[in-house]
Amino acid sequence: MNLSFEKLWCGIAATLKPRPTWNDAFLDALAGRARHAALSGRLSDAELACLYALKRNPAQGRALEVRGLVAARRGDWAQAAGHFEHAIGSGHRTAEVHRALAEARLRTGDLAGAEESVRAAMLLSPEDPDAVAESAAIALARGNVAAAIQLALRVLAMRPSHSRALLVHGGALLRRGDLPAAATAYRNAAEAVAGAEAWSGLGDVHRAAGRLDEARDCYDRALALEPRSADLHVALGDVYLEARHFGEARAYYDAALRIAPDLAPAMSRLARVAAEAGETDVAERLLLRVRDLAPGDVESLLSLGLLRQAEGRMDEALDCYRRATAIDPIAPAAHYHAGLVHLSRGEFAAGWEECEWRLRLPAFQRLRSLARPLWRGEDPAGHALLVQHDAGASDTIQFLRYVPLLAGRGARVFAEMAPELERLVRRMPGVEGVVTGVDDVARLAPSVAWRCPLLSLPHRFGTTPATIPADVPYLEPDPARVAAFRARLEQRGAARNIGLAWEDGVVNPRTAFSVDSLGRLLHALSRESGHTWVALQRQGGSAAIASLVDWTGELRSLSDAAELVAALDLVIGPATPLTHLAAALGKPVWFLLPHVADWRWGTASTTPWYPTARLYRQNAAGDWSDVVRAVSDSMAAR
Repeated sequence: MNLSFEKLWCGIAATLKPRPTWNDAFLDALAGRARHAALSGRLSDAELACLYALKRNPAQGRALEVRGLVAARRGDWAQAAGHFEHAIGSGHRTAEVHRALAEARLRTGDLAGAEESVRAAMLLSPEDPDAVAESAAIALARGNVAAAIQLALRVLAMRPSHSRALLVHGGALLRRGDLPAAATAYRNAAEAVAGAEAWSGLGDVHRAAGRLDEARDCYDRALALEPRSADLHVALGDVYLEARHFGEARAYYDAALRIAPDLAPAMSRLARVAAEAGETDVAERLLLRVRDLAPGDVESLLSLGLLRQAEGRMDEALDCYRRATAIDPIAPAAHYHAGLVHLSRGEFAAGWEECEWRLRLPAFQRLRSLARPLWRGEDPAGHALLVQHDAGASDTIQFLRYVPLLAGRGARVFAEMAPELERLVRRMPGVEGVVTGVDDVARLAPSVAWRCPLLSLPHRFGTTPATIPADVPYLEPDPARVAAFRARLEQRGAARNIGLAWEDGVVNPRTAFSVDSLGRLLHALSRESGHTWVALQRQGGSAAIASLVDWTGELRSLSDAAELVAALDLVIGPATPLTHLAAALGKPVWFLLPHVADWRWGTASTTPWYPTARLYRQNAAGDWSDVVRAVSDSMAAR
């Protein structure tokens, strides 16, 4: 912006405007030009003009409003709110500035303040589409998805290309888990306004669907439109965080904070990066700072709860989740993690109920897309019921124990499974069929009366700690293939054949029982003779475990692995699909657990979920030496 030219232009314009003084008219015209520059993306030019106007008159309301607009465009919503409040305080009380303040307060988590501001805007202009759209955004933040959609559609009926309403509509559909409809809404927004937020929203849809490359492309496209957007830097950081590329994630969050130093989401995500690096004190300080800056920010409360839960501070974690759901009653992640805390305490009724909220998370859209009723405990006798896998292999193996109970109630049970478990599940008593692909599920759907996610079965059966179905084995591999592995092991002439598992360390390198930890365990067990040590997963070229018998090249799936495991006398390893598999087969299993293990393991050395299991726990986080020593002592005592 050529400020001298703008001042000349505004001086001419001031002579044509009825204002108390020429100076007032001049500054008002200059603020108007600044607004145009801001809306055109020339934020530095806009800010320069505003600073000049405010130097001449610190209470120039329109210039204060434009400074708020500039801060908002940069993603610094706390600063934007301050400028808008100053503008209103100076007497610049328009519907537009009240509406802008509502959005800024909403973005900083001040929902009550946002509602107050939007009411003020609607008093000045009751049918203002901008104010109604902001009401829709507040309804969405409150968790009232239906109201948000209704209000957004009301605005779009008045003004079909209204950008805020299109974006809120897309966000509400995304929140409801309707990813295809959300994608359509955001594409419509992109066509209508060609703005960064539309591309960012579409990126959110791709990220919710696990399409990280597509999400990054959308965020990059948005950032090209608004290179000074702190929010977009956060979004790109999120993609790298989810891909566990922590260095790149940290760089984007740092860049966001250089643009907007008090941006709560950037600090919240940076806390997650710090936690992954083991910098828990740094992470907690950042999250407490976010809580002070944005007390209504649900995400930071959730992150603080997760941090405390990982440290075993369950009461404090539950308090964070309760605070989050008090702000947003339908925050599914907060409900779900509260459920896990209840389960870890043995409070199964509350735990199963809260864990049902996981089904509202976008990641579970696949389950909801099947147009069959959800089974809620009705009498299933004589009816076909599809059990849907809804978690990783370890959880799937643990909760397959409920399938025979369904069959025992007379249900005709079909199971949707990952291919690696298909052959094993097909052999379960009472299972009429197994499907593994989307097309197979679609073909089966018309013939089933209900569907039920596998991890919802404990809730439907009203499982308590005293009624856990613990009969093992409940899985049965092919006996001929088991016999073949057993014969090969007998040829080696060992007294006992012991399977070993470990973790790759990618998910959490600080707590994983990695191949290096296994090497130390093998060294401690080296004095034990008469055993065959069998690798249950690929060795990855580690010299420490090169002495293991390795037949993993023959194992193409967990169904194959079950046949080898069933031929063993003992399995030792962390809680992985392989050790869960061994326990479900009724084999003796020694689970090696971190200092703070997940909900299912309780606090004892045994677990009612697997009666043949023995649990070994770290005494201190990240230190496996005590576990190695305890396992070595137990082996010597056998």
